[in-house]
Amino acid sequence: MEIHSLLVTTDFSEFSRKTYPAACALARKHGWTVHVAHVAGSLPPFCYLHAEGISTIIPQDEYFEALDRRLVEEVKGDPSFEGLDVKTHLLSHESPHEAIVEFVEERGVGMIIISTHGHTGWTHVLLGSVTEKVVRFSPVPVLTYREREGASQPYAPQRVLVPFDFSQNSRAVLPAVAFLAENYSSEFVFLFVLDASATSGFPFSSGALYESMQRAAAEAPKIARERFDEIQRREFPDIDAEFEIAEGIPAREIVERAKELKSDLILMGTHGWTGTRRFILGGVAEKTVRKAPCSVLTVRPEEGGE
Repeated sequence: MEIHSLLVTTDFSEFSRKTYPAACALARKHGWTVHVAHVAGSLPPFCYLHAEGISTIIPQDEYFEALDRRLVEEVKGDPSFEGLDVKTHLLSHESPHEAIVEFVEERGVGMIIISTHGHTGWTHVLLGSVTEKVVRFSPVPVLTYREREGASQPYAPQRVLVPFDFSQNSRAVLPAVAFLAENYSSEFVFLFVLDASATSGFPFSSGALYESMQRAAAEAPKIARERFDEIQRREFPDIDAEFEIAEGIPAREIVERAKELKSDLILMGTHGWTGTRRFILGGVAEKTVRKAPCSVLTVRPEEGGE
């Protein structure tokens, strides 16, 4: 993971402020620049400004100037940012997730840190659906941050769950595995989920095709374990990693296993293959982000991956 800077988004809510210590802990440990951005929607020439129970109408440029000052004050007022190279950015775009993605592409930012909840309205990022869209379209890793109760540090993942379907795209997480192992001595549980929905509801209970699918499902655990052992020997022999197999609905199994393990982090790709023994990591990633009990780090594969 070649990263020199990160972007943390804010809508000035308490939810987004919880991301600041984690972002700053990462930046401080690795010497990264921190970009802090607030996305304001596309606004009419005159805007309503509501403060202390009083609404006033001001010109658009004055409104943006007020937002920009508030963003600067937000950073200055939070001790997490002290001593770091911090740059603030007020972005205006009718689509918040597009503004965020365009920013990281133009500035060469290496990671996005974002919350899962926030305010709504003209001047705020809707951090629920926006987060999922950022996860889906971001060209760089996205840390969807959830503060874990009892954590001694804002970001020091010790127990990491890695959903893995053996596709070339899912292997996009392997550089992040090496990064976390080297910098945080993380321990990993790789989880392969046999998607029970792939064969359930099959219209025929007999016949050659059905029997072939049943045999493939029965052989899948053995084949998966052999493939994981081979990948581990070849690509990360010195990293502490276990391999588990579950059967069910992928996103649900991932979330439940993260709860059982008391994981600090779920690390997963955003795209994968489809088929009887593989799950689609695109939709699964977004569902996992929505329901996860901990932070989720999603990694997009390089273009052309399968």
